[in-house]
Amino acid sequence: MNGPGGDHPVGPVRSFLNRASFQQGTGPLYFRPRVPSLLRAPARTGAHDPRSPAALPMASGWHTQEPASSEGIPLEKGAKALLQVYYRGGHMPSPMGGFLVTLRVRPESDGSGTVLLECSASSLRYELKVPKATRKERSAVKEAQDAGDPVLCPRHTEPTRRLQRVGGHLVCPACGVRYGRPA
Repeated sequence: MNGPGGDHPVGPVRSFLNRASFQQGTGPLYFRPRVPSLLRAPARTGAHDPRSPAALPMASGWHTQEPASSEGIPLEKGAKALLQVYYRGGHMPSPMGGFLVTLRVRPESDGSGTVLLECSASSLRYELKVPKATRKERSAVKEAQDAGDPVLCPRHTEPTRRLQRVGGHLVCPACGVRYGRPA
């Protein structure tokens, strides 16, 4: 049963699969069988196949629509009462039951803020618009700056929020309202 090139019954072509050759380090690290040409994928030539799915016409209009917004449904009904509860740091009731949880606070370019909220019961998202600072609130912040006191948001009562510098402005991190420039 000796083949024409070694003691392995198959011969020298398959003798590298012998366990001894792997133990000695003389065998290959991997074995990749040759694929017959009938099973190989055709070479890419760059020619366009009119039957391919990419060549089929798209359904009219779906690809031109804007993507769905990640923003929430605007809360307009009872927004003043919700703002008062939000400024106090309490649980805000949701229109769908449950309560609203703050996801993100975004300052707007006009000085107002937007709070993105999510309902704990239905996972619907809502937007709460926070109006921009009044002249009285801005003057109170300016007086606190001049006196050297810590600059706090005049709207938040419990817990109080310290204003932060954001792009050359003093902004409340909890409501996104801009109160002026740092001194």
